[in-house]
Amino acid sequence: MAWPERLQTLVRGEVWKGEDQGEVKVNESVLQQLVSQGFPLEAARVALRKTKNDDFAALLILTCPSDDADASMDSTGASGDAEENSDQAKMQRLLDFFRDLGEQYWGWQMESAKRGRGFKGALKENFLPLLPQLRQLAAQPKLPFGTSTAVKYQATCFMNRALDECPSAAEDRDRDRHRMSLETAPFVVRMVKSIGDLRLAHYKDSLVCEMVKETLKLLDNLTGSAVSSRLDESERLECATILIKLVASFHTFMSASENNSGLPGASGKLSAVELKPAVRALVMFVSSPEASSVQVLQKTAQHLEKMGPLLSRNDPKLIESVLSVLTSFLQSFGRLSSTDCDQVLGSLMRPEGPVAPLVMQLLATATGKIHHLVVSLVCSLCLLSSRVLRQLV
Repeated sequence: MAWPERLQTLVRGEVWKGEDQGEVKVNESVLQQLVSQGFPLEAARVALRKTKNDDFAALLILTCPSDDADASMDSTGASGDAEENSDQAKMQRLLDFFRDLGEQYWGWQMESAKRGRGFKGALKENFLPLLPQLRQLAAQPKLPFGTSTAVKYQATCFMNRALDECPSAAEDRDRDRHRMSLETAPFVVRMVKSIGDLRLAHYKDSLVCEMVKETLKLLDNLTGSAVSSRLDESERLECATILIKLVASFHTFMSASENNSGLPGASGKLSAVELKPAVRALVMFVSSPEASSVQVLQKTAQHLEKMGPLLSRNDPKLIESVLSVLTSFLQSFGRLSSTDCDQVLGSLMRPEGPVAPLVMQLLATATGKIHHLVVSLVCSLCLLSSRVLRQLV
């Protein structure tokens, strides 16, 4: 099956007829039922082919006079065409595509696994060509025939599967992830915006919660430097603002989802587990490979203050993630003057603010990896800004 061509056809709202559009395979079981009722074999075969194995419509052809049958077929066909062209039918065909793709995917994966982990054989030939269209669907807010959270969710799931298939060898895995991250970068802003457009009531929908979880997983799996290099500073600021608001209100959204009924194989609820990838994803949006303007850095710092309370949580992995985000933020200050560094960082680390007291508390009490991260953060802050040094001493 030509999977990319089928997907393109369905996204346009058209019916995929398959590579051989003229031939319909007759259902032998239905054919034998008609023959057992006394109808000629070939006549029954033609009727089933005309009706695409609809036994009732085939009976009309076999039992009615030809004129009535043709009229009946014309009526049925007109009704069928109208139904086939409805927005609901177009959306259902697209969702059926993802169901078929999911069933086929495991076969490709098993065939490719025989040659070693990674995109080989069937996965390379059949699945990789689908990724450009899947990225479009994951980021596209509206299709020609409507909007669908289910389509965005399915497309994002398959994008995550692609990242999961990257080879196990570190060098090959990093190369593939970097390439796929560069290709995904143009769609990241729209995907993050789709989360930013959600309101509290939306999180009472199981499908919405699963879409958010898959999007956060995708952002966490991308190579941050590759994505960041393809975004301008206004796009990075917009994404950082959205994700920080999500993180700050996460437990509110989590409470809203607690009564969701769930989906087959999925809880349909947000949990504390999803908070960490949401925080880790911020790294690609708060750091910049090039110099950022003081105004953008100042706005980013103001938003980062909302993450200060997370440093008091009894969750070492979460604290490590927050410290990593703060450290990554400092990478954007290398080309700024000391005056600009004092202006931005001095405000972020003011003694009465929500960040500095908790950082200093961790410096005094933390051990292991957290202590190492705090020491690195404080040293970098003091080297960049004499104002921060005076405030912390």
